Amino acid sequence: MNLIAAILGTEAPSPAAWGLIALLVLAGIAALMALTRVGMLRLWSPAQPHRPALRPLECAAVVLLIGLCLALTLRAEPLLQYTHASARALLSPGSYIQPVLSKTAVEREAQ
Repeated sequence: MNLIAAILGTEAPSPAAWGLIALLVLAGIAALMALTRVGMLRLWSPAQPHRPALRPLECAAVVLLIGLCLALTLRAEPLLQYTHASARALLSPGSYIQPVLSKTAVEREAQ
């Protein structure tokens, strides 16, 4: 409710604000329906005597993904530097356009 109150604020809400409120309400209803369905299946369905076995390849994939997440968490600086450099290059395209346009056709063919 605090999010909706912050969106509404003291001035008249815009159509985009009303759209966001509608999306929040619909997401809440969808989550309620999904969790109710899972609860009903879990509590009122018969117990399954046979549980599928976890294959080693599936386990290895999960362990690999968790390891990569940990590595990105612990060693985030190089990735952050790369994304900042990419953002700077996107915001200043002149540093790429000027050298490309300054070369003649013969220099491009020689490469």
